[in-house]
Amino acid sequence: MMVNEEIPPVGPFSPRFSRRGALRSEWIYGSGYQGPSSDEIFEALIARQPVWAGMDVLEIGSGLGGDAVRMATRYGVNIRAVDASADMTQLCLDRLAAEPVDGIRFETGDVCTMELAPESVDLVWTRDCLMYLSERDRERAWSRLLTALRSGGRVLVTDYCRGESPSSPAFEELHNSSGFHLVNQEAYATMMRRVGFCDVTAEDRTEDLLASEVEGRARLVNDRDGFLEQFTSGEYDQLLKRWDTKIDLSVSHQLTWMVLTARKP
Repeated sequence: MMVNEEIPPVGPFSPRFSRRGALRSEWIYGSGYQGPSSDEIFEALIARQPVWAGMDVLEIGSGLGGDAVRMATRYGVNIRAVDASADMTQLCLDRLAAEPVDGIRFETGDVCTMELAPESVDLVWTRDCLMYLSERDRERAWSRLLTALRSGGRVLVTDYCRGESPSSPAFEELHNSSGFHLVNQEAYATMMRRVGFCDVTAEDRTEDLLASEVEGRARLVNDRDGFLEQFTSGEYDQLLKRWDTKIDLSVSHQLTWMVLTARKP
């Protein structure tokens, strides 16, 4: 069967988040992940917003379930893991059926329209996904998520942001072709305060993003044959080009990676 060798533009409901696209990204990032996946990064995030057994967690943009599985198996949380991609949700459900983990519920949903019971969760956890929403929809989503949190409930966000450096044509091409709607980190924090969150802290962790990008590129280059056992040479070339662009933009601080924490009053 012939396979289209071109990687299509990305967006919240793009073919990039089809089964094939998800598995391709997972090949680079690591099992269960569509973004920075190291255990060190995960535990550093947990240290910022600790979790515990029986806690009710809502994950938005759960991808292939890496964080959900780690939180459930290590900490015993109850986690509702939601992703806009039906293909990624099905992959998670298939894996969960093969290797059951207590406390996880995977489902497909849109954060702007899905059912959210008021004051039903202790923590909203979202990794590298709300950048695909327009600024208006992102603020609307956070207003809904604020309502879903219990009093004192907390938030952990990682997301791509614009840096303070002037944007190059390469940045704008990546931004537009990826379906991003990036703002700088301070603008994101300001929006969260405007929605009604308190104790909002945005931390620039671009160094972690860059380390993940460099590691992923090395994996791609060093195991080209392994990649080509599952994917095409066209996909390889485009992915390598994309990774080189992301690394250059991260080094120049045009593309940044934010870790944001906040609390509902």
